[in-house]
Amino acid sequence: MENKKKIVDYKKVKIIVIVAIVLLICWFLIISPFIKFKKMEKEVTDAAKRYFEINNSLLPTGKKIRTVTLQKLYDKGLIENDLKSPYFSKICDSKSSWAKVRKENNEYKYYAYLNCGVLSSKIDHKGPEINLNGNDVVTLNKGDKYKDKGVRSVVDDTDGNLNPKDVTIDTSKVNTNKIGTYEVTYKIRDSFNNETIKVRTVKVEQILNEIVKKDTDSIGIYKGSNSSKVINIDGIAFSIVGINEDGSVKLVANNEILYSDYNSIDDVLDDFYNNLSDKAKEFIVEKSKWCNEDISDPNNYKKCNKYGKKSPVGLLSMEDINNSYDKDTSWLAYRNSDYWLSNGKGKQEYMFSSTIGINLYSKNDIMGVIPVINIKKDSQIIAGEGTANSPYLLYKIKSKTGTKLSELKLGEYINYAGYNWRISNKDSDTLVKVIMDGVVGNNEDGVYKTKYSTKNQNYNPGSKGNVAYKINNEVASYISANKFKKNNIEIIDYKDNVSYKDKTNSKEVGLKLSLVSLFDYFSGDTDENDSEHWFREHIKSNKKSYYKESNFGVEAIKYNETEKAVKLVGYLDGDNKVVLGDGTIDKPYKISKK
Repeated sequence: MENKKKIVDYKKVKIIVIVAIVLLICWFLIISPFIKFKKMEKEVTDAAKRYFEINNSLLPTGKKIRTVTLQKLYDKGLIENDLKSPYFSKICDSKSSWAKVRKENNEYKYYAYLNCGVLSSKIDHKGPEINLNGNDVVTLNKGDKYKDKGVRSVVDDTDGNLNPKDVTIDTSKVNTNKIGTYEVTYKIRDSFNNETIKVRTVKVEQILNEIVKKDTDSIGIYKGSNSSKVINIDGIAFSIVGINEDGSVKLVANNEILYSDYNSIDDVLDDFYNNLSDKAKEFIVEKSKWCNEDISDPNNYKKCNKYGKKSPVGLLSMEDINNSYDKDTSWLAYRNSDYWLSNGKGKQEYMFSSTIGINLYSKNDIMGVIPVINIKKDSQIIAGEGTANSPYLLYKIKSKTGTKLSELKLGEYINYAGYNWRISNKDSDTLVKVIMDGVVGNNEDGVYKTKYSTKNQNYNPGSKGNVAYKINNEVASYISANKFKKNNIEIIDYKDNVSYKDKTNSKEVGLKLSLVSLFDYFSGDTDENDSEHWFREHIKSNKKSYYKESNFGVEAIKYNETEKAVKLVGYLDGDNKVVLGDGTIDKPYKISKK
């Protein structure tokens, strides 16, 4: 009996201990923190009373409510020490914690709200919920009008449904004439003065497809009033042709990139695409279809029925040319030289020239190559006005100050040795090929001209009197070659036909400056005087050299018959850095002195 009694007493003790532990836990985890939190709320309430006693002119009248934040009470020294949560000593948020006062039954009543992380006051502190008509994000095209769709409903936890007309709507920051992201704000307060601010985002964009649509005819050809809308792709100017069936926008380069025989067109266009920046390629439709149909009546050809392989870059077709005519004129057909089209007839290919119109030429003839690309239909214009001086930009061009020359893009302009040059290629990690934008000359002496050859019927820098020799001697009085680096250039003795792919009978010569090649990017561009200039390609069998003819394009002429201007290609150290400019023809890059 005695042992049994002891066991019973032990169980009682155990129960008492457990109850005591539970009570202690409740005390430390619930009761004591609750008491401490209530004291903190009272401290805030008392501080608020003192604040409004000092600033009694701020006390509300009628049904108004006044609010003073915990931070303000700190600032005024009415609460000395930071209020901390009973749990983990977390400091209460001084900006979202507050005390409010309003008049009830002719007496001022105070309410405190503390936000202390795990613990917060059980009082209405949330503003009403605003529900909008339409989407929270609205996208507009530049120039469109913005009309706000307003508020659908407003609901408050305490006050219930509020009148949507009581919401204050501010659309003043929206500017649809400027690309950017703007905010429309919606504000309302509940009966306890809790405010809600909701935001609708308005994105003003320029979608290339939408711009073209406005001035495009039923078959997708651009007929805009400013038909020469210019878009900058890696420093190369393109213009709008129209919209394709898939919504992509067709663009054509404003000038030849180089000259080539038709047999090499695929290689030329592939090389051009490979030389574009990765950023530019993001906007280009990689698998575009291009017209490749033999036709017998080019003047009435308006619908292509046969397409070649899909690729990112192509040529204009007679379909593009003919559909672009407005009465007797076509801005698309006009180019200040001859250039290949994608249509042919038998063993010949069509070309177009502003001076002679449509003609058939042998595939071995040399004509201009003007690349055409298709831009994805959702591409946005982020800057520019579409003019030659302010072209549209599809991607952001960062400031190039401090950038190495080797990191610049194909087609961008630099100013060096008193001339503008275009970046034509990067032959290595250390050398950058640049093409003179214009021809050699100065204001005093005019354009420097020379005959192509004397006794040596080729491009020979080692033969006195030869055009290559003159460039490395006579031209030194026009342009300093000191900063150019010697690099091996290829000189080919073409026996019959000049070809982009032909590398037979070639030799390499180390030179700082030389004549441009037909196949150098931007080799055909000339200055505003459109001076005729030599190329270094020549045909040995009939003693002819090629030159840029001002009105037609590329011609070949016999040695020693006449003098032509000189357009140069050179190589600069890629480690030179940009110090000024933005890479355009009006603001070319200036580079550091090394």
